[in-house]
Amino acid sequence: MQQREKLLAGAVLLLLVIWQGRGPFDTLFVKPLRDREQKISKLEGQIGDKKNRQNELLRSQKQFKEWGTRSLPPDPLIASTTYQNWLIELASKSKLSQVSVVPGRVDPRPKGDTYYSVIATVKAEASLSRLCDFLYELRKSGLLHRVNSMTVEAARHEGDPTLDVTLVIEGLALTNSPVRAALMSEGLAAIRDQIALPKREDYATFEKKHLFVRGYKEPTPPRTDSIAARPPTTPVENIDAAEHVYLVASLARGDARDAWLYDRTANKKSVLVEGESFQAAGVDGTVTSIGTDFVVLKIGDDEWRLELGQNLRQIKKRAAKTDAKAEAAPTT
Repeated sequence: MQQREKLLAGAVLLLLVIWQGRGPFDTLFVKPLRDREQKISKLEGQIGDKKNRQNELLRSQKQFKEWGTRSLPPDPLIASTTYQNWLIELASKSKLSQVSVVPGRVDPRPKGDTYYSVIATVKAEASLSRLCDFLYELRKSGLLHRVNSMTVEAARHEGDPTLDVTLVIEGLALTNSPVRAALMSEGLAAIRDQIALPKREDYATFEKKHLFVRGYKEPTPPRTDSIAARPPTTPVENIDAAEHVYLVASLARGDARDAWLYDRTANKKSVLVEGESFQAAGVDGTVTSIGTDFVVLKIGDDEWRLELGQNLRQIKKRAAKTDAKAEAAPTT
């Protein structure tokens, strides 16, 4: 065998030895390294997932803390009463008229052990501009609430008509929100600066369209010189005071209730308490009972029922209680 053939045969033999030894070498050295790299890669992925979950948890905790600050008080009774009171004051501030706020029933058990739903129905009369003022202030408050539904009707469709408005508003009272007797919690003002709240001018487009008037044009502002030239108006005498005193609220107070009479001419509120006497618009009597949307007043020897949103001139006399046998007896 020539030298060249010997070298070629040796090379082939060496390749065969290497090929046969690849399996044990791969098993002893290559596979453990590959398995280790795969395990490291898997662990790094798990660490990344845990970091992402941790960041999400931190963001959720921050969000939940913010919601707690924006929440109504955690006690559903306090939340309902203070929220109703605040809505009445907000409606007055926005110059809505014929305002009534009827609280909805609050479930004594929190939903999912997390929150209570506090619902109130607001009825009022307002111009479109003042309705926008109210909606703006509602959002501007930063509270955890929303308008579930809104119904707006107009009796006439020219000029700048008065609108009949009904809003169903829902607020949330989180069970872990700060315990307090007031509606607004500490820190809410600071959070309001961080929330993307609307601006009053955001409602300008809606006002200009005035969907309740066909072909609506913005009213021309009156000339200041003509107003200055007018003589001062004389006060209206002999105002029927009873027409301007309204029942505007019925608020729960523990197991009892209070009701509010509001005198629009004097911008004065009177609180009615069951069993106590009252005086308003020249009317004297005793508060017999207070319901969620009415009061029963005893004036003289008769009982009268006043519904939420009505004035004292609209009060209705209750039928006198009669003997059941006498009621059942046929007339002759």
